[in-house]
Amino acid sequence: MRFRDHLSDLPREIPGGQKAPEVYDKSRLLKLEEDTRRLREMIEKKEDEKRQKLREWDSLERDAATAQLKVELAETSLRELEGEGDISSAF
Repeated sequence: MRFRDHLSDLPREIPGGQKAPEVYDKSRLLKLEEDTRRLREMIEKKEDEKRQKLREWDSLERDAATAQLKVELAETSLRELEGEGDISSAF
């Protein structure tokens, strides 16, 4: 007998073919879906900004390394022109 009660929690059939009331509130579900969409858009926007800033950072880092190398080469060249790098001039 207890096995016949497994369908007892389902909504009852409404005579005359009328639409049954909703089992759950769709407005809350729609609001949550809208919030989800909005949050995903915000996350995507922040990630795009982060990627752009990382690309800019990498570019500036390469420029700084290039500038450092140019400074080192210029200093080396200047020392050689002044004779500091020439060992034969000491003798």
